[in-house]
Amino acid sequence: MENFAGINLTYQSFRCYDDSGSFTTSSTYGKNLDHILDSLPHSVSENGGFYKAIGGQDSNKAYSLGMCRGDLSKGDCYRCVSSSVNDLRVKCSHWKEAVSLAVLRPCIVHYANRSFFGNLEVEPTDAAHNNESIKSDVLTKFEMAWDGLVVSLRRNASNGSSKFKYATEEAKFTESQTTYALMQCTPDLSQENCWTCLKRATETHNDCCRAKQGGFVQKPNCYFFWDLHPFYELGPDTTAALPPAHTFTK
Repeated sequence: MENFAGINLTYQSFRCYDDSGSFTTSSTYGKNLDHILDSLPHSVSENGGFYKAIGGQDSNKAYSLGMCRGDLSKGDCYRCVSSSVNDLRVKCSHWKEAVSLAVLRPCIVHYANRSFFGNLEVEPTDAAHNNESIKSDVLTKFEMAWDGLVVSLRRNASNGSSKFKYATEEAKFTESQTTYALMQCTPDLSQENCWTCLKRATETHNDCCRAKQGGFVQKPNCYFFWDLHPFYELGPDTTAALPPAHTFTK
């Protein structure tokens, strides 16, 4: 595994917080968590792609949050959250805090035994990139287009509402090449905190992945994806093609 300034370049789809403490499914906390996770896929998909839930009282209280990528349909959102919940129940079955990352599936599920709603949390960071770099003969043109793209994306995503902080943008840097990028924050963040989270994500990109053709940076509250191929819904009359399979550097 490579490491850049403390950034783990990983390609995992979940994170179990082994310092959060353990629980059993028959415990009060376990039952409270099950209750809110059972209803999370429906609640997220029926509420515009974002939902927070709390179950239980005092030290047995469980908190959960689900967010779908901004271009998902209601049905795809439901399926994504449902699959992520099922994954976490298997892979992080005994830990009180876990998160499913928006890497293999375009949604986030986060649960814990502590209140994390609206808190700016910029660590831990997960990031990865594919093995291809922007060609040297067009790198200057790419950098000029890229810098403006990133600033515009941060502004548009952070200026979203309390229910939706999401932005996509494309920048053409040669006649035949376009870079596509997406940023999203959990909308319970303030405008300032969303901006800060995405700013830190782009700083991570600069440390680990500058001039790579595609990749992602994910922090607990926000994420940033980019590629030379469209990977999100481009509009109501356009079907975005899935990007080709990439080998991410771990």
